[in-house]
Parts: sequence; C-alpha cells; structure tokens
Amino acid sequence: MLVLSCSTKLLILEKILKSHFPESLKVYGAVMNINRGNPFQKEVVLDSWPNFKAVITRRQKEAETDNLDHYTNAYAVFYKDVRAYQQLLEEHGVINWDQVFQIQGEGNKPLDMEGSGKVNFQRIQSARSQTGKDRTDGRVGEGENSAQRRASYPTSADEGLQVVRVAVANERELGLQSELCDVSNAVASSKQLDVKQTSFKAVRLSPVATLPDTRMRPSPRLTYLSVADADLLNRTWSRGSNEQCRRYIASLIACFPSVCVRDDQGNPVSWSITDQFATMCHGYTLPEHRRKGYSRLVALTLARKLQSRGFPCQGNVLDDNVSSISLLRSVHAEFLPCRFHRLILSPAALSGQVQL
Repeated sequence: MLVLSCSTKLLILEKILKSHFPESLKVYGAVMNINRGNPFQKEVVLDSWPNFKAVITRRQKEAETDNLDHYTNAYAVFYKDVRAYQQLLEEHGVINWDQVFQIQGEGNKPLDMEGSGKVNFQRIQSARSQTGKDRTDGRVGEGENSAQRRASYPTSADEGLQVVRVAVANERELGLQSELCDVSNAVASSKQLDVKQTSFKAVRLSPVATLPDTRMRPSPRLTYLSVADADLLNRTWSRGSNEQCRRYIASLIACFPSVCVRDDQGNPVSWSITDQFATMCHGYTLPEHRRKGYSRLVALTLARKLQSRGFPCQGNVLDDNVSSISLLRSVHAEFLPCRFHRLILSPAALSGQVQL
C-alpha cells in the first residue's frame, strides 16, 4: 500500500485517470477535488507508483468520522488489474472494516448480484467454463454432470473468497472492472459484513453552451444552496431522513457547487448538488413546482458551473426513474456503456443501527 501525498504526483495521477474514462470517473472526481484544496479531506491509496494497477480514494484517517455515517465513509475504486484491487482490500489498514461504509465505482455488468447482494457463484462458474478454465476438469462442456457442478460451488465465505480469486485471476476478458462487485462482496463476506448493492445507469452531460429559455414570468430566482437548506434536502432525499445524511448534505453544500431555484420567500423549490466524487446528485423539485422547467434549468446550470471549473459532468440514475431518464435524454446526456455501482457495507455489530 502506498498513500500518494505528493502534489505533483497527484496531478500526474489526475491526467492518467482521465485517459481511463468512463470507468475511472468516480476516482477522477475525488482526485480533482484533492488537487483543488481537498475540502472533503480525502487521500489516495495505490498498490504502487507510477505503474499502479489499483487506486482507492478514502477519507483521511485524521478526519473526524462517525462509524454509522456511510455517506461520508465512502471509498471510490478504479483498477486495471482486479488482483491488485483485491490485494488492497485485504491489506491491513487500507479499509476501516469496523465502520459502515460505501464502495463506489463504475464497471461493466458484474458477474454476481442480480439484486441479491450475494456473489452469484453459478455465473462465475459459467464464466470459467465458457473460457475453458473450469476448475473441476479444465475442459469446456465435457465431463461435468450436475452433481459435479454442485460440488464445485463454495460452501463457506472463505471457500467463496477462494473461488472468486481463481475466477478473477483467469477471466480478464470479462471486461474492465466487471469483477468489482464480486470481489468486494467476497472480501466483505469473509469478514462477516452485510452488503447492500445498488446499480445505476451512468451518465455524462455534454458541454453546455447556453441555458434553456424558461419563458417564465416572473423569471425564476436562480442561486445556490446554503447550509441552512440541509434539513429540507435531507427530508426530500430518498436516501435521507436521518442525522448522518443531514450532516453529509450540509458538508456537500459547504464544499462543492450547488444550484437552486428559490421562491418569493427565499425558500428552495428546485435544486441539485455535487458530491465528494464530483457527481451531480439529489436533483429534486418540490411537487407543487413541477412541470415548470425548473429541473432542466437547475441541471444545466450546475453542469455549466462544473464544466467552467474543469470537472466532468457526471451523474447516476436508477433504471426505473423514468422522469429523470426523460429529462437527461432531453438535454442530450450520454448514457455510458458502463454502470455505476454503490455497495454499502455494514459490520454485524452495527447492522441494527444503520439507516440505509
């Protein structure tokens, strides 16, 4: 493990990560923020330098932490060799396994999951068989009956971790970061952590030359959020309504760009914020103010603000969020070939206290 603290090397890393879009977007956003004052107290961990194979961004150890705050306790991941990523996960001191935390990253469709939160060893087994590297007999489609297939599946967390090690060591042709969820889940399972995974469409907005003409009278009061607005955003966020989220939103507002429309009384009615990975998030309009063009105006204004500072305009959207997908298509957002994955990991001792 190497903690990269040299400012010159961090700028070099930023340039390298840019050449690995879109899979590197989350880590790239975190590194950009580190290189621009580091308002969220992040640091970079690599397997080696300069020829690194895996990068993890994490909260600085000296930063104040709440073991239940999975919003702030977030790691972003990018790797070129999954074995290097797995070794970093397993190395002592890289991850704080005693707190609730997130792992975020972009990747191709994972081998596991299907919404279950558990490694799908049948799919891993199938991938090995299809590539001619099945661990039972080394042949494709020969000499394996159903009993042999059942015998080849893991029966414990430790055995499951070993199966993933074998699979990911051999199946590099499965796609860049396609094993992100499988490896993360397997290592977490070996440490008796519960895992909740959510997968999103990953999107990127094109450069915004002009803002839309809302044709509204009076013209909307377009401004930015203040920390005093954190309570409202906490109540309206599907991931919120708890104290950890309120504090996290307040920190995002204080540290990163935001945009909102305010009513005549000065209250926010539509907004979007930027997170610690330079991702546009929590785009929301109060129900009584919808269908006025506010969401489009806010999204494009924030995108333009990020672009003016050199940041990529990235976002994530759930597959069933029809209204947001429609909005993104209307502004010609690019739906990326990879997906965004968020894993929330909870130690057994804290699982009853976590608000997800």
